[in-house]
Amino acid sequence: PDFLVDHVYPEYTDSESDPLLLQSAASWPANAADLRQQLTDYLGSAGTNVELVADENNSNSGQQGKQSTSLVNGLYYADSLGQLMKTEFNAFVWWDLRNGTDTSGNFDSTLYGWRAYGDLGMINGLNTRHPTFYAAKLMSLFAQPGDTVLDATSDYLLLSAYAIRGANGSVRLLVLN
Repeated sequence: PDFLVDHVYPEYTDSESDPLLLQSAASWPANAADLRQQLTDYLGSAGTNVELVADENNSNSGQQGKQSTSLVNGLYYADSLGQLMKTEFNAFVWWDLRNGTDTSGNFDSTLYGWRAYGDLGMINGLNTRHPTFYAAKLMSLFAQPGDTVLDATSDYLLLSAYAIRGANGSVRLLVLN
C-alpha cells in the first residue's frame, strides 16, 4: 500500500467529557507508533515506505451535542495538530468543513458550551463559524511550509506547549491551557 489512513473520534463510544477530550490529543504519538508497528509486523521492510495519514478526525462521529460546537473542540483541534506535527503523520483532515445541525446529542450541563445544537462542521449555514474554524485559522499562522518543529514540553498535564522555528530563524510558541 502507498498509505494507511487513521480515523480518530476519541469520544465515539464513550460519554462525552471535556477534560477527557482535551487529554486525548496526547495519544497521537502512540497511534503513530502503533500503526508503524502493525505495518512492520504485516509487511516487514516493505512497510517502511507506507505513509501515515489522519484523514478523519473530530471529537465524536455519533450524535452531536454542544461539545462539537464549543471552544473545547477547538482546543482539541489545535492540540491534535500540535501533537501530529511531532509524529510521522503527513496529513490531518478534520471531519468536516460543513455538516449540519444536530439536536440529538449530549447537552449535559457538565459540558462547556451554549449552543442549542451540535455540528460536526467547522461552519454551520452560511456564516456561523465554530471554534474549530478559528483554531484551524490560528494553526495556519503557527506553522508554515519550510518551518521546523522543535521539541517543547510541559510537565503540567493540562498545559500543552508546541514550538516552531520559522524558515527565517524566528521561533513561534503555541501554549494551550
